Amino acid sequence: MKICFVTFQYPPMIRGGVGTATCRIAKNLINAGVQVHVIAPGNNRVGSQILPSTEEGIVVHRLFPSLGNYLQANPLELKEATEYVISLNDEIKFDLVHGFFIFPSGFVASWAVEAIKCPLVLSIRGNDIELLRFSPVYLGTLKWVLQNATFVTSVTSELLEVAKKIVPLPFSQVIDNAVDVSMFELDALSELSKKQSWRYRLFFQKFKKIKEVSTPMIGTSGIIRHKKGFNHLLEAFKDLLVAYPRAHLLLVGGFTSKYEEAITKQQIKHLKLKKKVTITGPVPHAHVSAWLKEMDIFAFPSLYEGSPNALLEAMGIGLPIVASRIDGIKGVIKDKENGLLVSPGSSEALAQRLEILAKNSQLRQKLATAALKTIEDDFSAERESTIWLDIYYRTLEIYQTSGERHLQ
Repeated sequence: MKICFVTFQYPPMIRGGVGTATCRIAKNLINAGVQVHVIAPGNNRVGSQILPSTEEGIVVHRLFPSLGNYLQANPLELKEATEYVISLNDEIKFDLVHGFFIFPSGFVASWAVEAIKCPLVLSIRGNDIELLRFSPVYLGTLKWVLQNATFVTSVTSELLEVAKKIVPLPFSQVIDNAVDVSMFELDALSELSKKQSWRYRLFFQKFKKIKEVSTPMIGTSGIIRHKKGFNHLLEAFKDLLVAYPRAHLLLVGGFTSKYEEAITKQQIKHLKLKKKVTITGPVPHAHVSAWLKEMDIFAFPSLYEGSPNALLEAMGIGLPIVASRIDGIKGVIKDKENGLLVSPGSSEALAQRLEILAKNSQLRQKLATAALKTIEDDFSAERESTIWLDIYYRTLEIYQTSGERHLQ
């Protein structure tokens, strides 16, 4: 089988949940004998030569910035990206095209299959429905792309139901994200740092001294932006310091913008937490597990989510977790069974749950063990790739039977 992925993100140029998932799915499909080409955002300009690279068996074509910008996409770049996929198909003869994120990547994929005459699998990932449906500019585009898809998937049932309100979806399925722990470096952070630049080593030495005198180490990971609720976590952590003055907060990830960086650092200064918070900045995805292992408790206070990779990875490492009771999380975390849930936006409730875990080592161990078992039973990468292969074969059958991309 030959599949063309068109994605909104792909590492290492653009970090994020969509990119992490696309890369993981592609790698596991390659291991299953599928030929995968990935059309991803890149720094090329229209008219420049595109030089694909083979990365762990996956052929990656990094095109234009607009593929990764759903708010300011350049129509000319989207046109050229579409024509690139069509031209590539003349050589490869794809069995199907898979668009990750409705716009702009799914939009490009949709125009491409118009010319290629092959089925389209479209994956809803979060903001593509959660935010863009409120735009009078993009709502019509969302509807058109959804109508063109042979098969639609979503990371949550709630997002899929929203899509069905926009347009009927005859063939659709919810597919949770998964965790592929083999993608992580196995070394501890102390060993990993020895292989890095002198700046990284100095940063680690500073953190090591902090870790020696800090308990508990509260942590989280992901791109720092409004939807992740980091401002509520900072407020909750300030409250936790009353009972645990030696606690420290570790944020693993970088900022989505200079604006987010400025307001986050301003809040840290206002709360007088500068010496109590460590922000790593962007780190390679393979290094995330090493940082997670430095944490005693993982906090995930998002305001809204799809199927968060960061949360699943923390569970896969075996961390006790406090997370928001929202779509995309409450289907994974069962309160008091494999984690603790709090109302989104409530720093007071978050602080209370963090304190409960901080004072109860037996509860931490119980929740951590249950979280790891949840990942092993229901969110393994092997299980995920089997599901995707089944969907691809079903999509081909639907397309061949109907003689068109979708049934009215």
